[in-house]
Amino acid sequence: MVSGKLITILAAAFTVVGAIEAPLPGYEVEDLTWEVEHTEGQPAAHLNGTIQQIHDQILELNPDFKLQQFSPVEKREESDLLAKLATRDCVVCSNFPGTQRSRVYQGIDYLRGIKGKPWLGPGPGKCIRVSCAYNAAIWWCNDEVSATVPCVINTMLIHFHLQNKEIKILPSFTNIAQGASLICQQCTTTGKSAFEQDQPWVHVVSGQDFHQDNWNVIVRWNEC
Repeated sequence: MVSGKLITILAAAFTVVGAIEAPLPGYEVEDLTWEVEHTEGQPAAHLNGTIQQIHDQILELNPDFKLQQFSPVEKREESDLLAKLATRDCVVCSNFPGTQRSRVYQGIDYLRGIKGKPWLGPGPGKCIRVSCAYNAAIWWCNDEVSATVPCVINTMLIHFHLQNKEIKILPSFTNIAQGASLICQQCTTTGKSAFEQDQPWVHVVSGQDFHQDNWNVIVRWNEC
């Protein structure tokens, strides 16, 4: 048995998924396939699914695995970075069914806690549901080949022209976590989650963060 620190997610690929409905009309859903070195000197394993499903599969391979935790310094750096992203990214709020914010933050912790470089197939219109639990989903999408998105940043109307025909690879899942965190900061309301009207009022969130590098993050209610 090896330490959780020795588990390294080496790469990710993508396969088309037919059973999950895409978060945007006309988009195609892909599923992550991870190549995971779970034991030193042993062949890597290939795992599929959301970040929660990957975590469960890793625990089957190594019960000692622990999610990485943010240090106080990293938390301060994250706060500063989100402040910068708020002046650069375009965030659209309440354009999807809302879900519980606390559950979204749990998904964000998973994304920050497992190493790996996410891949996403070329557009037009590809999405991966990277996190989903308790009906709170985080999606990562490669934008349409060509689209114009109006957005207000610091009271200025800016039109984002999005075009992407290439495979998208991010440095880590922390990049997606930051987009989801920005949505939670800017788009939270008080109410009830979509399709859960029998539940008490909570902090509810949905939204979409458009990054200038032609990808976006979606937070919304999904059945899972």
